[in-house]
Amino acid sequence: RRLEAAQARSPERADVAYLLGLARVYAGDVPGAIASLEAATAGGPEEERFRASWALANAYLAGDRLEKARNTLSRLASARFWERAANSS
Repeated sequence: RRLEAAQARSPERADVAYLLGLARVYAGDVPGAIASLEAATAGGPEEERFRASWALANAYLAGDRLEKARNTLSRLASARFWERAANSS
């Protein structure tokens, strides 16, 4: 409930949308999780968008939305974020 209130106060905060999406997945609310995680992928730093996209792909799988999961994972693979992250440290 606190996360929902935080998102209502600041809908532009991708970090709150991400955490709310995770909470909803764990609570079994897959459609709600997908909505929150889709919002989380729309903003924030690249690393947060990557993390949210990974969680979103898994939520799509949990919701039996296989094509959306495949597309999301393909975008993540083509972005090669993990290689850039490893090279910057």
